[in-house]
Amino acid sequence: MTAPDVPALPPRCGSWIVTSPGGRVVELFEPANVRTAIRAGWRAETALDYLGRVNAGARGKAYRFRLVRLAGRTVETLDYFGPHACIPHGWAVTRRLAL
Repeated sequence: MTAPDVPALPPRCGSWIVTSPGGRVVELFEPANVRTAIRAGWRAETALDYLGRVNAGARGKAYRFRLVRLAGRTVETLDYFGPHACIPHGWAVTRRLAL
């Protein structure tokens, strides 16, 4: 079996976003982990491509998002309602929620 193609990272982009068939979204930093996710049926794209796609779909619209951030050794979550471009600094989107 040949190794699946991992999307090439553009300059200043250091990670990939993989999405499961069920909609779970995870950020990965190692090409080997991206290959494993692709073999398991996950969709892989560069973080730059993912954010461009999400922002294009949310431009001018408000959505509910589940956000996460690392605070020391604790993972904090936050449900946020608003435009994607206004998500607070330091928070990452894990998924868009139904309104």
